[in-house]
Amino acid sequence: LILAANAAFADLAGVAHDALVGEPLSRWLSHTAELTVGGLTQSKLAEAGGAEIPVEIAVRRDGGHAVETDLMIYAVRDLRMRLAQERRIAHLARNDGLTGLPNRSSFLEWLTRQTSDLNAPTKVALLAMDLDRFKEVNDVHGHAAGDQLLIQIAERMRACLRHDEFVARLGGDEFVAVMPIRHRDDALDLVARLRDAVTEPVILDHAEVACGLSTGIAIWPDDAHDPSALINDADLAMYRAKASLGTDVCFYEEEMDEAVRTRRRMAQQMREALDQGQFSLNWQLQAAVDTGDITGYEVLLRWIQPDGTFISPADFIPLAEENGLILPIGEWVLRTACAEAAKWAEPHKIAVNLSPVQLGHVDLPRLVHQVLVETGLSPARLELEITETAMITDMERTTHVLRQLKLLGVSIAMDDFGTGYSSLSTLRAFPFDKIKLDRSFMSELDGGPQSAAIIRAVLALGESLDFPVLAEGVETLEQLTFLRDQGCDEVQGYLLGRPQKTAESEVQAAARVLWAVDPALEKAA
Repeated sequence: LILAANAAFADLAGVAHDALVGEPLSRWLSHTAELTVGGLTQSKLAEAGGAEIPVEIAVRRDGGHAVETDLMIYAVRDLRMRLAQERRIAHLARNDGLTGLPNRSSFLEWLTRQTSDLNAPTKVALLAMDLDRFKEVNDVHGHAAGDQLLIQIAERMRACLRHDEFVARLGGDEFVAVMPIRHRDDALDLVARLRDAVTEPVILDHAEVACGLSTGIAIWPDDAHDPSALINDADLAMYRAKASLGTDVCFYEEEMDEAVRTRRRMAQQMREALDQGQFSLNWQLQAAVDTGDITGYEVLLRWIQPDGTFISPADFIPLAEENGLILPIGEWVLRTACAEAAKWAEPHKIAVNLSPVQLGHVDLPRLVHQVLVETGLSPARLELEITETAMITDMERTTHVLRQLKLLGVSIAMDDFGTGYSSLSTLRAFPFDKIKLDRSFMSELDGGPQSAAIIRAVLALGESLDFPVLAEGVETLEQLTFLRDQGCDEVQGYLLGRPQKTAESEVQAAARVLWAVDPALEKAA
């Protein structure tokens, strides 16, 4: 029988204190006979309303002499809050904190179970998924809006699943799905449902946003027996889908592994090339359109392996940007070019290309200043070329870095102008010293009046903004003549001179024809 109880126990039981005294403890606590002295036991407390409350009970014996027999003292602790916290911790350990979808740990357990029986009658399709244009949502609307988009997409994904299908979020905008299949194309049904879930527009802060979905599919056991290998295969297929212009879903193929091995091999060879001095520089001259005088040289990186194999910059530069090697390679180019140009008799300018990765590095202004001091090259002779894409990635940060560079006295040129997607806004954001018109306009000049009209517009824009314009890719005398007639400032291309190991001292004869027949030059002569 209960001889005394405190107010906390009465509140927990939901009864008045007087209603407890004299009543058997077993009326409120279950399994009291099983409680042991000195131990902790989890049990249930039946409150007055009939609900059961999880509790923890500690029992001790009081051997005092107030009564003839020993007293049993029961300490009862309400476990509801603790159990709720434990459930939340367990949920977070297995589920994504933002979307509530299963996380990587849950996914790996599920995939392991699904692929454990090689004699199973069905196969397993693993879908690796990545959202397209999600970064744009974050950049334009902010990360809070991006989180809301992920939450809504996750809810739609969960809603479109069938009983034997599984979807998880691995992090960022990466998702995976698992389903049993009998035939490879069965997986396309789930892809279609998930694509619909992702691509349906979402309203965020009165703005309608939508993402695309790139999906790679790997099949167990056809493509791999091991879960980790299957995940790798699905990732490779997803990257292929993301890079493809024609489709947003790809099945894994063995050749994808070979492509990855080739890239890894090239990355290792790049490291060796940097250490062993396999890189070299070529120089392509730039000339004034009105006189034909050389105004400077663009620095071009070349990689020729010891066996004589030429590796195109289009193949190794993107890889170097991905793995970070572009930073030491770019520093070598800058330092080597400045050191060589400092030895020239004529103080021509040199134009060095900057990768977006270099431009995003906080130490770039310090590095440029250090190279100029060490090589002795005048800052006025160094021109750094950046692309519109590099600007638009982080306009505010990039503009700040470029202003620091201009304070050093170097000039900044926008390369490949006309191929980006925000040319005018980019020009307004930063006072460039030169615009380089992309070579694609030259190659299309003979194809119709549209390219000619675009070139005229760019030249007029440069004149109105007081930006000199250099046209790249000039390969014919007709192109050069057109540019001269339209008032272009500088030109560069095979007609004037191909890239050479040493800086050429004069324009090629094929281009000098233009200036040789210029009446103004003949009169001066």
